[in-house]
Amino acid sequence: MKKNYITPIISNECVVDNIFKLTVGLDEDLIARPGQFVQLKLPSDEFTLRRPLGIASIDQNRLTMFYRIVGRGTQFLSTLRADTQLELIAPLGNGFSIDHAKILLVGGGLGLAPLIFAARQSTDAEVLIGGKNRSEAEVWRSEFDGAVSDMFIATDDGTLGFGGFLTDLLPNVLS
Repeated sequence: MKKNYITPIISNECVVDNIFKLTVGLDEDLIARPGQFVQLKLPSDEFTLRRPLGIASIDQNRLTMFYRIVGRGTQFLSTLRADTQLELIAPLGNGFSIDHAKILLVGGGLGLAPLIFAARQSTDAEVLIGGKNRSEAEVWRSEFDGAVSDMFIATDDGTLGFGGFLTDLLPNVLS
């Protein structure tokens, strides 16, 4: 059931090329499913629209999300420091359940964030990671490390793993 939370920022750090990892503290358990998201209200009257952020993980009353700076709102969000209070509504969306013994998670860029949560809910997950370059793919590889049984990586520029798009690598992984 969705609920309003007032929560402090624990960390808000740039992990690579304007992609930030935001972790907030929760004073109570948040029960969510992989694929669900939050609506985050920025602590400024300048921004009226909430920002939707996919849930990457919930661990010991800590909620982690990722975002990319793409405009004034996310630029402002990137300047907020630890202990700043944020208002959010969560969980939102239908999400999905992990009903199969073995799953293959496929995503690229920020689309990988909610799949981290799915990988941690699964007993046997593999992930196909797409990134624009080595540094971006390395960030996602470290986030999935220990949560999946196998990783396949494709980078647009060919600096790590398969050179090209995920869709080009996918048939090889499935065979």
